[in-house]
Amino acid sequence: MELIGRDLACIRGGREVFASVGFHVDAGKALLVVGPNGSGKSSLLRLIAGLLRPAAGTVALNGGKAELSVAEQAHYLGHQDALKPSLSVRENLEFWAAFLGGGTGNGFAYKTSFLHENPPPNGPAWPSPETGRSADKNSPEGGQSTSGGIEGAENQPGHGAVTLTLERGRSANESSPGGGQITAHDPSPSPRPDPPSSVDGEGEHPPDNVGAALGAVGLDELADLPAAYLSAGQRRRLSIARLLAVPRPLWLLDEPSAALDAAAQVRLTALMHGHLSGGGLILAATHGPLGLNAAQELRLGGAQ
Repeated sequence: MELIGRDLACIRGGREVFASVGFHVDAGKALLVVGPNGSGKSSLLRLIAGLLRPAAGTVALNGGKAELSVAEQAHYLGHQDALKPSLSVRENLEFWAAFLGGGTGNGFAYKTSFLHENPPPNGPAWPSPETGRSADKNSPEGGQSTSGGIEGAENQPGHGAVTLTLERGRSANESSPGGGQITAHDPSPSPRPDPPSSVDGEGEHPPDNVGAALGAVGLDELADLPAAYLSAGQRRRLSIARLLAVPRPLWLLDEPSAALDAAAQVRLTALMHGHLSGGGLILAATHGPLGLNAAQELRLGGAQ
């Protein structure tokens, strides 16, 4: 699989943002898009994601599903978190899993493995089981937490070997083709129906990609918390979980480490390495290092 952009140009508001931009990214590789503010980094990612129409040029994902567009085989992580405050952490992710198809139809499955044998000195800032709060300084509970269950590494999940397995499967809740409201969670007290059985007829159920994704970003302990109470860093981690809940080969990441603390950035780097090792591709707009030392670099022009 390879992503190829040829002679791309972008015009916004009557101004040429960039022109004659080209790139070639193979499976298992990353491309960092760098340049000053206003050089078109975000516009390039939005163009590839199908959110902007190019003024010139083409983008192709060779080796992908021929019946799907590039956008349908890509995840776009922008500056907005796209979360509904009244829904819980899990309900938000379940909605996106249902909306994006739960991983069905794009033909991409991978395994992401990462290690935390040498965690940061202060330990990963994942939520404490005792308080349900994180060390993100923007926490709505007020200021940075100093609870020992949060700052101390000894009480944190994620130490030792952690393996996240994501496979193709159907979402437990699917949208109606008639265009009605997408229901990601049944609010009634009755138990949820069993998830659909596997296609081989042996009665095995597809994996809980939503639960696994929340665990991978350290939000499993906050699954029932309304998203309104998440800090900026926690909201960013929930948005990153969307990339894992619905496997797609191409990740388009716009400043993915924004609002993340040091421990969360380490986890993000591990997830990106896992995606690449499974044959995925990454294009990331960034102003700083992301821990992808072997990544190629595409530098866009000066600020306009």
